[in-house]
Amino acid sequence: MFTYQLQPRVLYKESGEVPEFPCQGRFELRLVPANVLGEGSGDLPIIMADHSLETLFDGNTGKSFHTQTPSLSKVVLNEMVMGGSLSVDGGTVSFVREVASLDDTKNWLHTLRMIVPALLAVYLPAPVTVGTAIVWLKTAKYISQVKHSVFPLEHVSENDYTLRARSAFYVADFALGKNQSALLAAASYTHVAERLLTSGSSPSEFAPEILLNLNKVLEVMFGNSNDVLRPQLGSLGYSEAEIGGIFVPIRLLRNGADVGHAKVGTYSRKSLDCLYAFIPMAIAAIKELVGRAIFAAIEDKWAFRELDHSEEVEIPTRLIDSIELGSAARSARIGGSPFLHVKFGTDDREHEDVEGRITGK
Repeated sequence: MFTYQLQPRVLYKESGEVPEFPCQGRFELRLVPANVLGEGSGDLPIIMADHSLETLFDGNTGKSFHTQTPSLSKVVLNEMVMGGSLSVDGGTVSFVREVASLDDTKNWLHTLRMIVPALLAVYLPAPVTVGTAIVWLKTAKYISQVKHSVFPLEHVSENDYTLRARSAFYVADFALGKNQSALLAAASYTHVAERLLTSGSSPSEFAPEILLNLNKVLEVMFGNSNDVLRPQLGSLGYSEAEIGGIFVPIRLLRNGADVGHAKVGTYSRKSLDCLYAFIPMAIAAIKELVGRAIFAAIEDKWAFRELDHSEEVEIPTRLIDSIELGSAARSARIGGSPFLHVKFGTDDREHEDVEGRITGK
């Protein structure tokens, strides 16, 4: 729980004088996207009573963009919670309460950063994140900022960069050859891991999912046994230090560090610093591994596992039946949720017509 969101942060004093404690602190979170709480317009997957709905569908990506006319009014709230006064004005959440010290101030700001987006996700139809977090202590203005982060860079010439891009297309024919599904799966899971690193609101937001996909790379390439993993990596030229210090830890983190299974407890600062530094390095190591394995396979010095994908995989019938029964029971209890169905063409005309309809009640 919040394992990889516990980034080391500092309170940067932008202006004013350090006050005497205890004193009143006024905390402010700017949530993004703010339109989820009615500040401005933007994508929001709802049908609002007495509003008209316009949906733009992108057939290239399968995504849709929903807007209401008129726009959702700003959510405005004033509540007494957590020993203080909380107010919401669209995407701005303010909280006022007494604080005992700068450390107490930092802890409260950190707590608000964690719980506000998480709790809103339970009740609202779209997620938000904290764009900025600020606190005023009398005349002093403090901003919560990440203390440090790790950004791996690669040193490469333009010619080498072009050659690396060419390599990706060079191996395409080989990758599409017979019994290369493990190669394609490994490349796909690597791609997902990198997407997760770059799409989060911070480098660590989707860290568990990154580690999970890195483990999937190892799984499709070597199976689930470390007894197979170690000699196979050795045959690809890796030392025992790298095998035991990079690839085996990816496996172990999958089951023991809030990745594949929930973890309620928190980790020490030393452990978290190690994890934050390890993740970008692990991505780079997995990319090198897949590239090394590809060229070893092309030269017939190593071979990817043969994965059986000759038959279409089906979800067990009993599970499908259970899902249908559960969905029907939920619909009977709360009413059917509306869905927007967009379909291009008909079954026998895949390149003509666009049909859209809303179903449910």
